[in-house]
Amino acid sequence: MNNILIVEDNDTSRNNLEHVLKTNFSDVKIYKAGTGKTALKLLKEIKMDLFFLDIQLPDISGLKIAEIIRSIEQYELSYIIFITTHLML
Repeated sequence: MNNILIVEDNDTSRNNLEHVLKTNFSDVKIYKAGTGKTALKLLKEIKMDLFFLDIQLPDISGLKIAEIIRSIEQYELSYIIFITTHLML
């Protein structure tokens, strides 16, 4: 089983992404965080295999979280996917 961490402060976006992942992949466990603080706590407790990080969070940027993830030896080569729900006009 693969563990996936979704870090997204928008509840609807977070739940939609979870739904897409669970619908398309049967062997995954999804962990969700709405803040960077919660994400970092989960990261310390559970070995994650894939990360979806919102770029802009209320307490810390997704880019900073990625830096922290990369500084942990077991995550040096883990996949990190950046997400955003901001409209680009």
